[in-house]
Amino acid sequence: MPATGPPFGFRIEGPDDWALLETAPNRWRRSVERLLDPPGGTGRLPAPARRELAGILEDLVAVAQRTGVVVCLVKLGRDAAGRPFYGDLTLGWYDSTPVPADLALARLVVGEDGDVEDLETPTGPGLLHRSTETVPAEWRGLFGGATAHAAQALVPVPGTRWTALVSGTTSDPRHSDLLTRLVRRMAGSLQVAA
Repeated sequence: MPATGPPFGFRIEGPDDWALLETAPNRWRRSVERLLDPPGGTGRLPAPARRELAGILEDLVAVAQRTGVVVCLVKLGRDAAGRPFYGDLTLGWYDSTPVPADLALARLVVGEDGDVEDLETPTGPGLLHRSTETVPAEWRGLFGGATAHAAQALVPVPGTRWTALVSGTTSDPRHSDLLTRLVRRMAGSLQVAA
């Protein structure tokens, strides 16, 4: 099981209008139900869409548990055509022991493929990587597209072996720039306690 976080304190801020998806084994099912039935919200989804969206959220929980994600935020809604909209933002940590966390290591992790840019944060320099990925078949019918758009910020914490990984995914290509801004802002809000 991966470590859930570094041995030092930290604080990070996500968008106010995104919901927390709890990923603890004894709490995630209630969290998924709460997200699918928001209070005073947009109404109950049709049963087939609800099942598919529940499956996607369950997959996100499984990945979060497997990879040690410590914060998982989700945005659910409907686009102008009434199709469900999905976005997620996560914070995870990578322990590179015995290698110190630094920008060179982050560049190795990101690789040479894709859209990569330098990112300045209060914690120190990092990288922002954007990509477009083919989605599983169940996403295609639910969201009406064959691709998902992802952004990931890697922020090495100087003097440690820990790198913060702020990641986001959206089902709608029209929101890829917004997703990138949200990942950049969330990574920029990271504060590490010495």
